[in-house]
Amino acid sequence: MRFERQPTARHRCHVLRPRGPRRPRLGQKRQSDRTCTERNAAQISLSQCGGACRGKVWQSRDTCASPHRRGLQHALQSPHRGKISRYHGPTPVNDPHSVSQEKTVQEAATAAFIAKETQLPIPRLHFYGEDSPVGPYVVMDHVEMHGSVSARLTRPSEDASDPHSLDPMVEEATLDNIWGQIARCYLQLHRLTFPRIGSIVETSHGRYEVAGRPITHNMTDMIRLANIPRSVLPPEGTTYDTAAGWYTALAEMHIAQLLFQHNDAVTSASDCKNKYMARQGFRRLAIQGRLCTFGFSDDTWSAQSSEIPPSTLLPAPSGSQDFHIWGDDFRAGNMLLTESDDIVALIDWEFTYAGPTQFSLDPPWWLFLDRFEMWPGGMENWRETHSMRLKTWLAAMRKAEADTGFHTSTNPLPGPLSAYMEQSWETGRFFLSYASRKSWAFDAVYWRYLDERFFGRRDPGKELWETRLHLLTDAERVAMGPFVEKKLAGAEDRRIVGWEPTEAKRVLSELLFDSERYQSPKKTQPDCLQVLSSLRWMICSHSQSTVAFYTESHP
Repeated sequence: MRFERQPTARHRCHVLRPRGPRRPRLGQKRQSDRTCTERNAAQISLSQCGGACRGKVWQSRDTCASPHRRGLQHALQSPHRGKISRYHGPTPVNDPHSVSQEKTVQEAATAAFIAKETQLPIPRLHFYGEDSPVGPYVVMDHVEMHGSVSARLTRPSEDASDPHSLDPMVEEATLDNIWGQIARCYLQLHRLTFPRIGSIVETSHGRYEVAGRPITHNMTDMIRLANIPRSVLPPEGTTYDTAAGWYTALAEMHIAQLLFQHNDAVTSASDCKNKYMARQGFRRLAIQGRLCTFGFSDDTWSAQSSEIPPSTLLPAPSGSQDFHIWGDDFRAGNMLLTESDDIVALIDWEFTYAGPTQFSLDPPWWLFLDRFEMWPGGMENWRETHSMRLKTWLAAMRKAEADTGFHTSTNPLPGPLSAYMEQSWETGRFFLSYASRKSWAFDAVYWRYLDERFFGRRDPGKELWETRLHLLTDAERVAMGPFVEKKLAGAEDRRIVGWEPTEAKRVLSELLFDSERYQSPKKTQPDCLQVLSSLRWMICSHSQSTVAFYTESHP
């Protein structure tokens, strides 16, 4: 659920309101409304929240309907003392399709850790937790601001619902000022290193460790938009000690999205084969550890490496230690400005985790505010236009490095961060990272910007999948035919499908040709005929074995 940020008439008060039907104004009670004292929604005493809402109506859609509570995100306004506190919550409870509880706690711990270890302007966090009758909660300081970086730099539009897009007429001095501040924020974040890949959790009071699974924007989209079984996602508490391990997990989630998205996953047999081919090839490169070195001086395997002298490239970062902060949702909309264009706060640290250093060596994807795959002019137009604005960003990075001494003192890398970002764009590493993180943008990015860099020129007279068929193993080639049949049959039978957890794991493991991961030691890895039989069985008996128990999905 996305929330509209509605400033007051003076554009000073950051208030979050959920999209939906208009609620009663403050003071207009209805039967389900209660005061903060009566609700005690997050088990926070009035002394803890500073009396911010004493005697005020707690405006909620408190239907309390089982199994979902309809409470959303609310604001505690008109404080009696101090700054405005924001109560983040409640969220759906007892929802098998939700990761909100886990995500909210990790987001709060991440924000607290970054605030403790850096000088970044992060709103003070007062309380957070999950032990609440209405779900996880966060109470933090409210920040007076004039708007976000995204709102400041977007092109003028009469339609407030239009997505933000960088104003082509924005003054270069404005970009230099704002992007220069953001560049200094990037440098502070890059000083933080971690021994594993995963989410930050508070293990004891004031002590933080990488002990939670990485929760990505793509994972929540898989659950919310495509009803992908949660059982095939990385289990809770899973962390990774190598970058190759996380790249492999991301590649397997791409395969899971293609396998379990029942409706609108493919448009034709050729489209399905292209997606199958790309995902299997991408996963193999991840397992081999080759994605970690692509575009660096260590890259000796790709077709591109024969065209770019290794001596002109910087070395790859360590793939087994010193990982860095990465935020899927760290973007211009979460950076708040004063009226004089100074950054006053960085908010919304959801989907932030210790990730492969390769991700943080890319230039920001949000420089144009809108997502790459959603750009009105198409991907190639976005790439060409981005190349021009990227020069401004790199200049801001170089100046920030010079001003802070980052490239000579506290930089954990063998070269300047700005140089890594520039080479990421030139070698295509930027597109590799983007494709790794986004299942629905994966295919377009892979075939347009990665495949020929990996494997060389394609025969223009053949289908995409035909040009790379030789890269598949015998078992993968045998399984492709029945898999395509199953997906096309599903396209004609539009319905919402539910999977039993163990069955979902088994079906995915067979398409990964790795069934021992989920089966008992007595089971053996299936040969080609077993895989073929299993996939054909899925076509005819899917409705008998997997009862559709899905009712409603929440992020």
